[in-house]
Amino acid sequence: MEKLSFNVDGVCCYECSRALQSFLTSLHGIISVEVESGRVVIGYDPEEISADMVERVARDSIERIGYRIRD
Repeated sequence: MEKLSFNVDGVCCYECSRALQSFLTSLHGIISVEVESGRVVIGYDPEEISADMVERVARDSIERIGYRIRD
């Protein structure tokens, strides 16, 4: 398992964290999603999904449900 992390604005409550976890873990190849204090860490299987695809899908998904990623 490999991991990618993102700093995300606006994710501070339990409901926001669960929404991100539920949405992202439903994606093929995503193993785990940890959300804590504005940081999202995604664990994935590099044999099933590339790091570039994880980043692209995660950024799109996070922004689509109303959050902003800080670079």
